[in-house]
Formats: sequence, C-alpha cells, structure tokens
Amino acid sequence: MMVTLLFMLGYTFVTIPSVLYSGAIVVHVVLYYMLIWGFPMFFGFSFDIIFIHIQGILFVLAVLIMMISGFIRPLDAPHQFTHDPKVDMVPWTFAVPVTMLLIGAMVFCYGSFPTEAGTGNTVPCLRKCTKKRSYSNAIASFASIPS
Repeated sequence: MMVTLLFMLGYTFVTIPSVLYSGAIVVHVVLYYMLIWGFPMFFGFSFDIIFIHIQGILFVLAVLIMMISGFIRPLDAPHQFTHDPKVDMVPWTFAVPVTMLLIGAMVFCYGSFPTEAGTGNTVPCLRKCTKKRSYSNAIASFASIPS
C-alpha cells in the first residue's frame, strides 16, 4: 500500500518534497512494528486489530503526514518530469502470451481445488483433512486417491 501511496501522491501533488516519501516509509515501518510486536513486547498490551485495518490506518496516517508537511514546506518549483530512458523502451514481444499463460495457470489452480460454496472446505478428497486440520491426514487422503 505504501507503493500505491507514493505513486498516487507523487503524480497528484508535484510540490511535495521527495524526502517526505522516505519519511512516510520509515514512519510506516516503525509504527507497523510497534503495533504488531513492539507494544505487546515492551508495554504488555496489544491492539487486536485485523491486519488490513492496521494497513488502512497506517495508509491514512502516511497520507496525512505527507499532505500536512507538503503544505507547510512545499517545493519552491513543482517537479517537472523529463522523459530520458537509459534503456530501450520497446515492449517485450512475448508479454501478451506470457500474461495469458499466467492467467491460465491461475485459473487452472483455482479450478483444480474448488471449494464448497461458502464453507471453505475443499471438495471430496480434501474434506477429511480440512475438518481435522491435520497435515498427516491430508497426506494420507492424497495417498488413498485411486490413480
């Protein structure tokens, strides 16, 4: 999400200094560590929040830090992008076929291990092991599948 933040704010607000992007990443990493491991280890209490909520809170916090700092001390002149590639920018010939291959592989994997609607249990051969949550049962159920 931080990469999304950098691109979104970098293209939208050209007067925010680039040092703030580095600062936002450092603040994100430090606060993430403190929320997940630091507070429980050092202070004895934890925030029982879902991972995606922590990421959302840190995303909004980083945006606020960058926007407030960018409005307090903006760049003197807005950043102007100059297109000067150092390598050949011709698109790869096999980009579309490889993309189709990867999408096909993903669809094959999802189709190979379907789930029962809404239960999260995989169909017949894995049903035994998902209810017991045992890897030895999973291996045994795969070994008992007739070839």
